[in-house]
Amino acid sequence: MKNTSVVPDGWSIVSLGDVLQYEQPYYYTVTTDDYNDIAGTPVLTAGKSFLLGYTTEVENVYNNLPVIIFDDFTTDSKFVDFPFKVKSSAMKFLKPKEENVIDLRLIFEFIQKLKISVANADHKRRWISEFSKIKILIPSYPEQQQIAKILSTADAVIEKTQAAIAKYKAIKQGMLQDLFTRGIDLNTNKLRPRYEDAPELYKESKLGMIPVEWNEKVFGEEVDLIHGHQFRDYDFTEFGIPVVKIGQVKPENVDLSSCSFVAYGREDEFQNEIIRNGDVLMALTGATLGKACLVKGLNGIVLQNYRVGRFEPIIKENDIDKEFLYYLLIAGDLLTQIFNKVNTGAQGNIGKADFEKATFKKPPFDEQQKIAERLKSIDNKLQTEQTYLQKMQSLKKGLMEDLLSGKKQVKVAEEVLTQSEN
Repeated sequence: MKNTSVVPDGWSIVSLGDVLQYEQPYYYTVTTDDYNDIAGTPVLTAGKSFLLGYTTEVENVYNNLPVIIFDDFTTDSKFVDFPFKVKSSAMKFLKPKEENVIDLRLIFEFIQKLKISVANADHKRRWISEFSKIKILIPSYPEQQQIAKILSTADAVIEKTQAAIAKYKAIKQGMLQDLFTRGIDLNTNKLRPRYEDAPELYKESKLGMIPVEWNEKVFGEEVDLIHGHQFRDYDFTEFGIPVVKIGQVKPENVDLSSCSFVAYGREDEFQNEIIRNGDVLMALTGATLGKACLVKGLNGIVLQNYRVGRFEPIIKENDIDKEFLYYLLIAGDLLTQIFNKVNTGAQGNIGKADFEKATFKKPPFDEQQKIAERLKSIDNKLQTEQTYLQKMQSLKKGLMEDLLSGKKQVKVAEEVLTQSEN
Protein backbone atom coordinates (compact mmCIF):
# COMPACT_ATOMS: atom_id res chain seq x y z
CA MET A 1 0.00 0.00 0.00
CA LYS A 2 1.32 3.46 -0.85
CA ASN A 3 2.60 6.01 1.70
CA THR A 4 3.05 3.51 4.54
CA SER A 5 6.00 5.66 5.69
CA VAL A 6 3.49 8.20 7.04
CA VAL A 7 1.80 6.47 9.96
CA PRO A 8 -1.17 8.24 11.57
CA ASP A 9 -1.37 8.26 15.36
CA GLY A 10 -2.56 4.93 16.71
CA TRP A 11 -1.99 3.14 13.40
CA SER A 12 0.60 0.45 12.55
CA ILE A 13 2.14 -1.15 9.49
CA VAL A 14 1.47 -4.88 9.05
CA SER A 15 1.58 -7.39 6.22
CA LEU A 16 -1.63 -9.22 5.37
CA GLY A 17 0.11 -12.49 6.23
CA ASP A 18 0.88 -11.15 9.72
CA VAL A 19 -2.79 -10.73 10.60
CA LEU A 20 -4.58 -13.29 8.42
CA GLN A 21 -4.37 -17.06 8.38
CA TYR A 22 -5.65 -19.14 5.49
CA GLU A 23 -7.44 -22.45 5.14
CA GLN A 24 -7.57 -24.59 2.02
CA PRO A 25 -11.11 -25.21 0.71
CA TYR A 26 -10.80 -28.89 -0.22
CA TYR A 27 -12.95 -30.14 2.67
CA TYR A 28 -15.81 -27.81 1.65
CA THR A 29 -16.01 -28.45 -2.10
CA VAL A 30 -19.14 -29.94 -3.62
CA THR A 31 -19.02 -33.49 -4.95
CA THR A 32 -21.32 -32.69 -7.90
CA ASP A 33 -22.23 -29.60 -9.91
CA ASP A 34 -25.90 -30.55 -9.99
CA TYR A 35 -27.17 -27.21 -8.60
CA ASN A 36 -30.62 -25.67 -8.42
CA ASP A 37 -31.76 -22.03 -8.38
CA ILE A 38 -34.19 -22.24 -5.47
CA ALA A 39 -32.94 -23.59 -2.14
CA GLY A 40 -30.28 -25.57 -0.35
CA THR A 41 -26.69 -24.78 0.58
CA PRO A 42 -25.23 -21.88 -1.46
CA VAL A 43 -22.29 -22.79 -3.71
CA LEU A 44 -19.96 -19.82 -4.04
CA THR A 45 -17.11 -18.52 -6.14
CA ALA A 46 -14.92 -15.51 -5.37
CA GLY A 47 -15.49 -14.20 -8.91
CA LYS A 48 -18.14 -11.83 -10.24
CA SER A 49 -20.88 -14.47 -10.40
CA PHE A 50 -20.42 -15.18 -6.64
CA LEU A 51 -23.46 -17.50 -6.27
CA LEU A 52 -23.26 -20.48 -8.62
CA GLY A 53 -26.45 -22.06 -7.32
CA TYR A 54 -27.66 -24.24 -4.45
CA THR A 55 -26.74 -27.81 -3.59
CA THR A 56 -28.64 -30.41 -1.62
CA GLU A 57 -25.36 -31.51 0.02
CA VAL A 58 -25.47 -30.87 3.78
CA GLU A 59 -22.14 -32.34 4.87
CA ASN A 60 -18.89 -30.37 5.14
CA VAL A 61 -20.56 -26.98 4.95
CA TYR A 62 -18.32 -24.04 5.93
CA ASN A 63 -19.67 -22.38 9.10
CA ASN A 64 -16.71 -20.55 10.66
CA LEU A 65 -18.09 -17.11 9.86
CA PRO A 66 -17.51 -14.44 8.78
CA VAL A 67 -14.75 -15.26 6.29
CA ILE A 68 -13.08 -13.82 3.20
CA ILE A 69 -12.95 -16.17 0.22
CA PHE A 70 -9.99 -15.32 -2.02
CA ASP A 71 -9.46 -16.61 -5.59
CA ASP A 72 -5.82 -17.62 -5.76
CA PHE A 73 -5.54 -17.01 -9.51
CA THR A 74 -7.68 -13.92 -10.25
CA THR A 75 -7.32 -12.31 -6.76
CA ASP A 76 -11.08 -11.67 -6.65
CA SER A 77 -12.48 -11.85 -3.14
CA LYS A 78 -15.80 -11.85 -1.31
CA PHE A 79 -16.83 -11.27 2.30
CA VAL A 80 -19.20 -14.05 3.39
CA ASP A 81 -21.31 -14.20 6.55
CA PHE A 82 -23.55 -17.21 5.80
CA PRO A 83 -22.86 -20.99 5.57
CA PHE A 84 -21.73 -22.22 2.14
CA LYS A 85 -19.81 -24.70 0.02
CA VAL A 86 -17.49 -24.03 -2.93
CA LYS A 87 -16.85 -25.57 -6.33
CA SER A 88 -13.23 -24.60 -6.93
CA SER A 89 -10.26 -25.55 -4.79
CA ALA A 90 -8.22 -22.66 -6.26
CA MET A 91 -9.00 -20.31 -3.39
CA LYS A 92 -8.14 -19.53 0.19
CA PHE A 93 -10.42 -18.95 3.18
CA LEU A 94 -9.01 -16.00 5.14
CA LYS A 95 -9.58 -15.49 8.88
CA PRO A 96 -7.92 -13.35 11.58
CA LYS A 97 -4.96 -14.99 13.34
CA GLU A 98 -6.00 -13.47 16.65
CA GLU A 99 -9.27 -12.24 18.07
CA ASN A 100 -9.78 -8.52 18.81
CA VAL A 101 -6.77 -7.48 16.73
CA ILE A 102 -8.28 -6.97 13.30
CA ASP A 103 -11.82 -6.45 12.03
CA LEU A 104 -12.23 -8.87 9.12
CA ARG A 105 -14.75 -6.66 7.32
CA LEU A 106 -12.28 -3.79 7.33
CA ILE A 107 -9.44 -5.99 6.08
CA PHE A 108 -11.73 -7.05 3.24
CA GLU A 109 -12.17 -3.35 2.32
CA PHE A 110 -8.37 -2.94 2.33
CA ILE A 111 -8.02 -5.92 -0.03
CA GLN A 112 -10.56 -4.37 -2.43
CA LYS A 113 -8.28 -1.36 -2.80
CA LEU A 114 -5.21 -3.41 -3.72
CA LYS A 115 -4.29 -3.55 -7.39
CA ILE A 116 -1.98 -6.29 -8.65
CA SER A 117 -1.59 -7.03 -12.34
CA VAL A 118 -2.65 -10.61 -13.05
CA ALA A 119 -1.39 -12.30 -16.21
CA ASN A 120 -4.01 -14.63 -17.65
CA ALA A 121 -1.56 -17.34 -18.58
CA ASP A 122 0.41 -17.68 -15.32
CA HIS A 123 -1.29 -19.85 -12.71
CA LYS A 124 0.56 -18.54 -9.68
CA ARG A 125 -0.97 -18.97 -6.25
CA ARG A 126 -1.31 -15.26 -5.49
CA TRP A 127 -2.07 -15.32 -1.78
CA ILE A 128 1.18 -16.93 -0.61
CA SER A 129 3.45 -15.48 -3.31
CA GLU A 130 2.16 -11.89 -3.32
CA PHE A 131 -0.85 -10.81 -1.28
CA SER A 132 0.26 -12.18 2.08
CA LYS A 133 3.42 -10.05 1.80
CA ILE A 134 1.65 -6.77 1.05
CA LYS A 135 1.98 -4.22 3.84
CA ILE A 136 -0.98 -2.06 4.86
CA LEU A 137 -1.69 0.61 7.45
CA ILE A 138 -4.28 -0.38 10.02
CA PRO A 139 -5.70 1.58 12.96
CA SER A 140 -6.36 0.29 16.45
CA TYR A 141 -8.98 -2.43 16.75
CA PRO A 142 -11.70 -0.11 18.16
CA GLU A 143 -11.12 2.35 15.31
CA GLN A 144 -11.23 -0.52 12.82
CA GLN A 145 -14.64 -1.47 14.16
CA GLN A 146 -15.90 2.09 13.84
CA ILE A 147 -14.66 2.36 10.25
CA ALA A 148 -16.12 -1.04 9.36
CA LYS A 149 -19.45 0.05 10.82
CA ILE A 150 -19.46 3.22 8.69
CA LEU A 151 -18.57 1.31 5.49
CA SER A 152 -21.09 -1.43 6.26
CA THR A 153 -23.81 1.20 6.63
CA ALA A 154 -22.92 2.54 3.17
CA ASP A 155 -22.91 -1.03 1.80
CA ALA A 156 -26.37 -1.67 3.23
CA VAL A 157 -27.76 1.40 1.48
CA ILE A 158 -26.05 0.39 -1.78
CA GLU A 159 -27.43 -3.17 -1.57
CA LYS A 160 -30.93 -1.89 -0.81
CA THR A 161 -30.75 0.46 -3.82
CA GLN A 162 -29.48 -2.34 -6.08
CA ALA A 163 -32.39 -4.50 -4.94
CA ALA A 164 -34.82 -1.69 -5.78
CA ILE A 165 -33.28 -1.35 -9.23
CA ALA A 166 -33.58 -5.10 -9.85
CA LYS A 167 -37.23 -4.96 -8.71
CA TYR A 168 -38.09 -2.06 -11.03
CA LYS A 169 -36.32 -3.75 -13.96
CA ALA A 170 -38.40 -6.88 -13.40
CA ILE A 171 -41.57 -4.80 -13.16
CA LYS A 172 -40.70 -2.98 -16.37
CA GLN A 173 -40.10 -6.26 -18.22
CA GLY A 174 -43.51 -7.51 -17.14
CA MET A 175 -45.13 -4.22 -18.14
CA LEU A 176 -43.56 -4.37 -21.61
CA GLN A 177 -45.00 -7.84 -22.08
CA ASP A 178 -48.47 -6.86 -20.89
CA LEU A 179 -48.71 -3.46 -22.58
CA PHE A 180 -47.61 -4.76 -25.99
CA THR A 181 -50.04 -7.68 -25.92
CA ARG A 182 -53.05 -6.36 -23.97
CA GLY A 183 -52.62 -2.59 -24.14
CA ILE A 184 -54.76 -0.17 -22.11
CA ASP A 185 -58.53 0.13 -22.24
CA LEU A 186 -59.04 3.90 -22.60
CA ASN A 187 -62.45 3.69 -20.92
CA THR A 188 -61.09 2.16 -17.71
CA ASN A 189 -57.46 3.29 -17.99
CA LYS A 190 -56.48 -0.26 -17.04
CA LEU A 191 -54.94 -3.22 -18.84
CA ARG A 192 -57.44 -5.11 -20.97
CA PRO A 193 -58.38 -8.54 -19.67
CA ARG A 194 -56.26 -11.32 -21.12
CA TYR A 195 -57.37 -13.00 -24.33
CA GLU A 196 -58.14 -16.18 -22.35
CA ASP A 197 -60.53 -14.21 -20.12
CA ALA A 198 -62.19 -12.01 -22.76
CA PRO A 199 -61.60 -13.38 -26.29
CA GLU A 200 -64.21 -11.01 -27.73
CA LEU A 201 -61.80 -8.10 -27.12
CA TYR A 202 -59.20 -9.57 -29.50
CA LYS A 203 -58.78 -10.49 -33.15
CA GLU A 204 -56.39 -12.66 -35.11
CA SER A 205 -53.29 -11.29 -36.85
CA LYS A 206 -50.05 -12.71 -38.24
CA LEU A 207 -48.46 -11.56 -34.98
CA GLY A 208 -50.99 -13.47 -32.87
CA MET A 209 -54.10 -12.26 -31.11
CA ILE A 210 -54.26 -8.46 -30.81
CA PRO A 211 -56.88 -6.07 -29.36
CA VAL A 212 -59.64 -5.34 -31.88
CA GLU A 213 -58.72 -1.62 -31.88
CA TRP A 214 -55.15 -2.39 -32.96
CA ASN A 215 -53.81 -2.99 -36.46
CA GLU A 216 -50.94 -5.00 -37.86
CA LYS A 217 -48.68 -2.68 -39.86
CA VAL A 218 -45.54 -2.91 -42.02
CA PHE A 219 -42.79 -0.98 -40.25
CA GLY A 220 -41.31 0.60 -43.38
CA GLU A 221 -44.69 2.03 -44.36
CA GLU A 222 -45.08 3.75 -40.99
CA VAL A 223 -41.57 4.63 -39.85
CA ASP A 224 -38.49 5.84 -41.71
CA LEU A 225 -35.05 4.70 -40.54
CA ILE A 226 -32.54 7.48 -41.28
CA HIS A 227 -28.80 6.84 -41.24
CA GLY A 228 -26.39 9.51 -40.07
CA HIS A 229 -23.44 11.06 -41.92
CA GLN A 230 -20.39 8.94 -42.68
CA PHE A 231 -17.84 11.13 -40.96
CA ARG A 232 -14.17 10.47 -41.78
CA ASP A 233 -11.18 10.70 -39.47
CA TYR A 234 -10.17 14.01 -41.03
CA ASP A 235 -13.57 15.50 -40.03
CA PHE A 236 -12.87 15.16 -36.33
CA THR A 237 -11.37 17.88 -34.17
CA GLU A 238 -10.34 18.12 -30.52
CA PHE A 239 -13.31 20.33 -29.64
CA GLY A 240 -16.49 21.39 -31.42
CA ILE A 241 -19.93 19.94 -32.20
CA PRO A 242 -20.50 16.53 -30.53
CA VAL A 243 -20.98 13.51 -32.82
CA VAL A 244 -23.01 10.54 -31.56
CA LYS A 245 -21.46 7.21 -32.59
CA ILE A 246 -22.78 3.76 -31.69
CA GLY A 247 -20.82 3.79 -28.42
CA GLN A 248 -22.72 6.85 -27.24
CA VAL A 249 -26.14 5.15 -27.58
CA LYS A 250 -26.91 3.98 -24.04
CA PRO A 251 -30.24 2.62 -22.71
CA GLU A 252 -30.91 5.69 -20.58
CA ASN A 253 -29.83 8.37 -23.12
CA VAL A 254 -27.02 9.45 -25.41
CA ASP A 255 -23.73 9.67 -23.50
CA LEU A 256 -21.59 12.57 -24.70
CA SER A 257 -18.84 12.13 -22.09
CA SER A 258 -16.35 10.55 -24.53
CA CYS A 259 -17.70 11.53 -27.95
CA SER A 260 -15.88 12.83 -31.02
CA PHE A 261 -16.30 16.36 -32.39
CA VAL A 262 -16.43 18.23 -35.69
CA ALA A 263 -15.48 21.88 -36.00
CA TYR A 264 -17.89 24.63 -35.02
CA GLY A 265 -19.38 26.44 -38.01
CA ARG A 266 -20.14 23.27 -40.01
CA GLU A 267 -23.75 22.97 -38.78
CA ASP A 268 -25.23 23.95 -42.16
CA GLU A 269 -23.52 20.97 -43.85
CA PHE A 270 -25.34 18.48 -41.63
CA GLN A 271 -28.88 19.78 -41.22
CA ASN A 272 -30.31 16.28 -41.86
CA GLU A 273 -28.06 14.73 -39.22
CA ILE A 274 -28.93 16.99 -36.28
CA ILE A 275 -30.19 15.02 -33.26
CA ARG A 276 -32.94 16.62 -31.21
CA ASN A 277 -34.61 15.92 -27.88
CA GLY A 278 -37.31 13.28 -28.33
CA ASP A 279 -35.47 11.48 -31.15
CA VAL A 280 -35.27 7.68 -31.10
CA LEU A 281 -31.80 6.31 -31.87
CA MET A 282 -30.38 2.82 -32.30
CA ALA A 283 -26.88 1.36 -32.71
CA LEU A 284 -26.93 -0.51 -36.03
CA THR A 285 -23.63 -2.37 -35.71
CA GLY A 286 -21.01 -3.69 -33.33
CA ALA A 287 -21.20 -4.86 -29.74
CA THR A 288 -24.14 -2.56 -28.96
CA LEU A 289 -26.16 -3.70 -31.99
CA GLY A 290 -29.89 -3.12 -31.41
CA LYS A 291 -29.48 -0.92 -28.34
CA ALA A 292 -31.91 2.02 -28.50
CA CYS A 293 -32.40 5.24 -26.57
CA LEU A 294 -34.81 8.14 -26.34
CA VAL A 295 -32.86 11.40 -26.50
CA LYS A 296 -33.41 13.96 -23.76
CA GLY A 297 -31.60 16.81 -22.05
CA LEU A 298 -29.64 18.14 -25.04
CA ASN A 299 -28.75 21.83 -24.78
CA GLY A 300 -27.02 22.34 -28.14
CA ILE A 301 -26.46 20.90 -31.61
CA VAL A 302 -25.46 17.22 -31.71
CA LEU A 303 -24.77 15.27 -34.92
CA GLN A 304 -25.57 11.68 -35.93
CA ASN A 305 -22.86 9.32 -37.22
CA TYR A 306 -23.59 6.87 -40.06
CA ARG A 307 -24.10 3.60 -38.14
CA VAL A 308 -26.47 5.26 -35.70
CA GLY A 309 -30.07 4.97 -36.89
CA ARG A 310 -32.77 7.58 -36.21
CA PHE A 311 -36.43 6.54 -36.42
CA GLU A 312 -38.97 9.08 -37.70
CA PRO A 313 -42.73 8.49 -38.11
CA ILE A 314 -43.67 9.06 -41.77
CA ILE A 315 -46.90 10.80 -40.77
CA LYS A 316 -45.74 13.55 -38.45
CA GLU A 317 -48.93 14.31 -36.54
CA ASN A 318 -51.00 12.05 -34.27
CA ASP A 319 -50.03 8.78 -35.89
CA ILE A 320 -47.05 7.24 -34.08
CA ASP A 321 -45.90 8.61 -30.73
CA LYS A 322 -42.11 8.71 -30.54
CA GLU A 323 -41.97 7.56 -26.93
CA PHE A 324 -44.20 4.62 -27.86
CA LEU A 325 -41.87 3.92 -30.80
CA TYR A 326 -38.88 3.78 -28.46
CA TYR A 327 -40.60 1.26 -26.19
CA LEU A 328 -41.72 -0.74 -29.22
CA LEU A 329 -38.08 -1.08 -30.24
CA ILE A 330 -36.86 -2.22 -26.80
CA ALA A 331 -39.83 -4.55 -26.16
CA GLY A 332 -38.03 -7.15 -28.27
CA ASP A 333 -40.58 -8.63 -30.69
CA LEU A 334 -39.72 -6.32 -33.60
CA LEU A 335 -35.95 -6.80 -33.26
CA THR A 336 -36.42 -10.56 -32.94
CA GLN A 337 -38.16 -10.57 -36.34
CA ILE A 338 -35.27 -8.64 -37.85
CA PHE A 339 -32.46 -10.65 -36.27
CA ASN A 340 -34.13 -13.89 -37.37
CA LYS A 341 -34.02 -12.76 -41.01
CA VAL A 342 -30.53 -11.28 -41.25
CA ASN A 343 -27.08 -12.72 -40.75
CA THR A 344 -25.66 -10.45 -38.08
CA GLY A 345 -22.36 -12.36 -38.21
CA ALA A 346 -19.29 -11.57 -36.13
CA GLN A 347 -19.48 -7.84 -36.78
CA GLY A 348 -23.25 -7.54 -36.76
CA ASN A 349 -25.05 -5.08 -39.02
CA ILE A 350 -28.66 -4.09 -39.56
CA GLY A 351 -30.03 -1.24 -41.63
CA LYS A 352 -32.98 0.41 -43.32
CA ALA A 353 -33.79 -2.53 -45.61
CA ASP A 354 -33.96 -4.94 -42.67
CA PHE A 355 -36.66 -2.89 -40.94
CA GLU A 356 -38.83 -2.10 -43.95
CA LYS A 357 -40.71 -5.42 -44.21
CA ALA A 358 -40.98 -6.15 -40.50
CA THR A 359 -44.46 -5.97 -39.01
CA PHE A 360 -45.64 -4.57 -35.68
CA LYS A 361 -48.77 -4.10 -33.60
CA LYS A 362 -50.08 -0.56 -33.84
CA PRO A 363 -52.56 0.72 -31.24
CA PRO A 364 -54.52 3.95 -31.78
CA PHE A 365 -52.46 7.10 -31.14
CA ASP A 366 -54.16 7.92 -27.81
CA GLU A 367 -53.47 4.43 -26.53
CA GLN A 368 -49.85 4.63 -27.68
CA GLN A 369 -49.45 7.70 -25.50
CA LYS A 370 -50.98 5.92 -22.50
CA ILE A 371 -48.68 2.93 -22.99
CA ALA A 372 -45.63 5.18 -23.21
CA GLU A 373 -46.77 7.13 -20.14
CA ARG A 374 -46.94 3.95 -18.04
CA LEU A 375 -43.50 2.80 -19.13
CA LYS A 376 -41.98 6.25 -18.71
CA SER A 377 -43.25 6.28 -15.12
CA ILE A 378 -41.32 3.12 -14.25
CA ASP A 379 -38.27 4.42 -16.13
CA ASN A 380 -38.34 7.56 -14.00
CA LYS A 381 -38.29 5.43 -10.85
CA LEU A 382 -35.41 3.41 -12.26
CA GLN A 383 -33.47 6.56 -13.12
CA THR A 384 -33.99 7.96 -9.62
CA GLU A 385 -32.64 4.77 -8.03
CA GLN A 386 -29.71 4.53 -10.47
CA THR A 387 -28.72 8.14 -9.81
CA TYR A 388 -28.89 7.50 -6.07
CA LEU A 389 -26.80 4.33 -6.48
CA GLN A 390 -24.07 6.25 -8.31
CA LYS A 391 -24.13 8.88 -5.56
CA MET A 392 -23.78 6.27 -2.80
CA GLN A 393 -21.04 4.36 -4.64
CA SER A 394 -19.13 7.61 -5.06
CA LEU A 395 -19.66 8.42 -1.39
CA LYS A 396 -18.34 5.01 -0.32
CA LYS A 397 -15.32 5.37 -2.57
CA GLY A 398 -14.53 8.70 -0.94
CA LEU A 399 -15.01 7.23 2.54
CA MET A 400 -12.62 4.39 1.71
CA GLU A 401 -9.99 6.80 0.41
CA ASP A 402 -10.19 8.88 3.58
CA LEU A 403 -10.81 6.29 6.29
CA LEU A 404 -8.54 3.49 5.03
CA SER A 405 -5.58 5.86 4.62
CA GLY A 406 -5.92 7.71 7.90
CA LYS A 407 -6.54 11.02 6.15
CA LYS A 408 -9.61 11.22 8.35
CA GLN A 409 -9.72 9.37 11.63
CA VAL A 410 -12.90 8.39 13.42
CA LYS A 411 -13.29 9.19 17.09
CA VAL A 412 -13.51 6.24 19.43
CA ALA A 413 -15.01 6.69 22.88
CA GLU A 414 -12.41 6.58 25.66
CA GLU A 415 -14.20 3.79 27.51
CA VAL A 416 -14.09 1.65 24.35
CA LEU A 417 -10.32 2.16 24.10
CA THR A 418 -9.91 1.17 27.76
CA GLN A 419 -11.98 -2.00 27.28
CA SER A 420 -9.90 -2.88 24.22
CA GLU A 421 -6.60 -2.42 26.08
CA ASN A 422 -7.84 -4.58 28.93
